[in-house]
Amino acid sequence: MRVRAADQVAPVLPRDSAADQMVPSTAVEGEAGVVMPLEYQEEEEDDEVLIADEETEIEAAADTGAVDHVTPPSSLPGSVVVRRCSRTRNFVAANNEPIVNHGEAVVLLQQESGAEVLITTQVADVSRPLHSISKICDEEHGMLFTKTGGTVVPAGALSRYLHLVKNVAKYPRRGGLYVAKMKARAPKTPRKSGFTRPGNRR
Repeated sequence: MRVRAADQVAPVLPRDSAADQMVPSTAVEGEAGVVMPLEYQEEEEDDEVLIADEETEIEAAADTGAVDHVTPPSSLPGSVVVRRCSRTRNFVAANNEPIVNHGEAVVLLQQESGAEVLITTQVADVSRPLHSISKICDEEHGMLFTKTGGTVVPAGALSRYLHLVKNVAKYPRRGGLYVAKMKARAPKTPRKSGFTRPGNRR
């Protein structure tokens, strides 16, 4: 799932025992076709929401199409506090459907190897936890993907090797996404799908 920040934050309705919902936001295209926030949601004070369960097991997907780390409420343990404040912005999915952002939470994640990662994640109604590649890179890391998996490494660890290999394709960063401008056309002769190996013509 690709998730991007919404242009306009919906106003917050008065809270009561029956409902605590936000009006869906609308999306407006920016100058470069990238959706950017027009204003921030404002509240007089932070809201705190507690979620059930002391510990949960999740499967997070590394996503180049997500502008921020996003976690569904059901994936958070009960000890995690979700704070909603003036920085909270709603999201827009790839199909332009609005996704309400319930707030922000700090979560300690432990991998199967025992290594621990502390992240700040937005809490929204997505189908699974998404870890934003652009956010990981902003936090002084790089990420390498192969057909067997992805690995997060210190910033600069990959850049020193890029001049030694031929680039098959590049996806320049635009905001929180990696976007490549390309021309699409039908091939003149049948060819195998997928990227060619470096140095081979298709």
